[in-house]
Amino acid sequence: MSMPLSTSGRVRFTQGRARLLPLTPSAPGMVRAQVSVLSPGTELRHLAQTEHGPDRDAGYMNMARTPDGGWILAPCAHGAAFTPHIPGAVKADGRLPAHLVAMGRFQLMAACGLTRLPEGIDLDEAVVVGSGPVAAGCVLELRRRGADRIRLWTRRTDTPPIAHLPGLACMTRPETGRADLVVDATGQPQRALEVAGPGTVVGLLGTPDTDTALDALAVHRSGAVVVGMHELAGITPGDPTYQDTFDRVLGWLADVDEQRLLASWCRSLPAGQAPEFYADLRRGRRPTEPIVLWEWT
Repeated sequence: MSMPLSTSGRVRFTQGRARLLPLTPSAPGMVRAQVSVLSPGTELRHLAQTEHGPDRDAGYMNMARTPDGGWILAPCAHGAAFTPHIPGAVKADGRLPAHLVAMGRFQLMAACGLTRLPEGIDLDEAVVVGSGPVAAGCVLELRRRGADRIRLWTRRTDTPPIAHLPGLACMTRPETGRADLVVDATGQPQRALEVAGPGTVVGLLGTPDTDTALDALAVHRSGAVVVGMHELAGITPGDPTYQDTFDRVLGWLADVDEQRLLASWCRSLPAGQAPEFYADLRRGRRPTEPIVLWEWT
């Protein structure tokens, strides 16, 4: 009998509410999650789906310490134990703070997705739709690739923390057809398509729901080019380029001058506050910071 890749999680969504569950036994060789990485918008969407749908474990990204003191990030339920060989896991230097490693994990999504753009795309003046962790990772990766001016299209009425990154400008709505690149980081790509013109590349970086439909007629009439940007598209399990890309991203992040600003993009909370946190999400009380870290004891 083969060993499971991970145990069940510690947070369960049931009828639109979150329950904290006790530890489950883990097999020898597994590591236990010490930090869970949350995207509040994704968590809220998954939580709401259980109000009239089946229960589900919360989460998909966890950080644990390896025996040598390094970090390993793995796709599994919040608070689970997992084998270090679980598909999709990446490793990081254990001397890096948790918030920087978590931020690098979102930037990795953009780093992989942006490689699929057509050649010759001008990254300056690119429009990123959203202000959550996927958008944060995208603006950082655009900057790493040399973009000096990036525009952020967000519906938030306050100023999101990522808006303070040098070279980033927030706007209520960009002018249609003026950007070479519009990246949707929300999972609702229709907004990005609304401002696309002939030749505009619309990148789908945020994960849409399974029932999300893209208006084919709108694509046809706008003359836009739609590019899927899932981080694992075309990457086979064990492909070393995935870890290599993460290493490059983290190396760049560790040298960014605005370390205090980057730290302000994350909120760390004891995992025991999970039920109250999710109840606040349902009430519309979303944290200012794009990334939330649960700390498990």
